[in-house]
Amino acid sequence: MRLKLFFIYFLIFSLPTYAAKKYASPTGSSSNSGNSVIDAWSLSYALGASSPLNPGDSLMLADGVYPGSYTSVINGSVANPIKIMA
Repeated sequence: MRLKLFFIYFLIFSLPTYAAKKYASPTGSSSNSGNSVIDAWSLSYALGASSPLNPGDSLMLADGVYPGSYTSVINGSVANPIKIMA
């Protein structure tokens, strides 16, 4: 039984994770999924403390003007940086 539990535990925690491509736009919202330009996040949400971005993810910035100033508190890693692309 222990071997079976160990095997299940090993399978669950050794599955690879995949980087996500998320979107932000000047008209985005934190209530959106961020999965497309139409359903984009706001830039302040994407860069903020409650951002769901993970190491290795990419944030695509939609065309438009992003008024104001923004500070990023998201963290990637050396091996898996978070890429922000326009």
